[in-house]
Amino acid sequence: VLALFKLLRIDPDLLAIVEGESLFNDGTAVVAFTSIVAVLTAEGARFRVHDVLTDFVLLTAGGIAVGVVIGYLSRLVIRLIADQPLVVAVLTVVVAYGSYFIADDLGVSGIMAVIFAAIVIAGSTSLARLPPGERDAIGNFWAVVAFLANTVLFLLIGASIHIRDIVAEWPDAAWGVVAVLVGRLLTVRGLAPLSALLGRPLSRQWQDAITLAGMRGALSMALVLSLPDDFPSKSLLVSMVFSVVLFTVVVQGSLLEPLLRAMGLTTAAPKVDSRSDLSLDKA
Repeated sequence: VLALFKLLRIDPDLLAIVEGESLFNDGTAVVAFTSIVAVLTAEGARFRVHDVLTDFVLLTAGGIAVGVVIGYLSRLVIRLIADQPLVVAVLTVVVAYGSYFIADDLGVSGIMAVIFAAIVIAGSTSLARLPPGERDAIGNFWAVVAFLANTVLFLLIGASIHIRDIVAEWPDAAWGVVAVLVGRLLTVRGLAPLSALLGRPLSRQWQDAITLAGMRGALSMALVLSLPDDFPSKSLLVSMVFSVVLFTVVVQGSLLEPLLRAMGLTTAAPKVDSRSDLSLDKA
């Protein structure tokens, strides 16, 4: 989604909203999922909202604290090696994995630690002084890493699911898709007035774009597949999540670009077939 928004030259403010929402949605989803599953699978424990919220707050706050500390320590190191972009790129890898494992060992959210360490590092003036080409090289490095990780994750997901189970559960899976789409729409519409009260009103077109950008991917599948095998209705949950991911990636993903153009939110020209360009050049 973010790559498409950048390619289509969507308004930078709208891009920032979608990018920020994507970033924090992943983090909060993992923490919330972990908290709820921990309560549900605890021996002899009863599900209580208070316990879930307490666990969620502690995991989140602890992860943020660890990430901020590691982020500022990393900024000090970056000042010393800012003239060596390759070393900076290696440092970002060490920070990403290091902050996650340190937070995890401390019993707090590793993913929140990674997110906030990255946010703090991104604000480094030493990093900002790197030549644009070197900054782009670091960004491209992480883009390749993300692509490879997603590819491997989707392959593992494909090897872990059974199509016959999904087919058997298709009515409930279809309702799951509808529920997610409607929930996304109602959430965006419901929070729009709050954004207006804060002095940042969202136009109807922006609300629609944010709604369409709410696609689900490998993280959702990875979380549901991580449930214990004896978890109640795991097969149904896997079928529903897989259906949601498949629908949003294939259907929503295919319609996103033409719908954004139809709403007048793009400034980039439509893609032209390279063969047409070649024939025109020859003419």
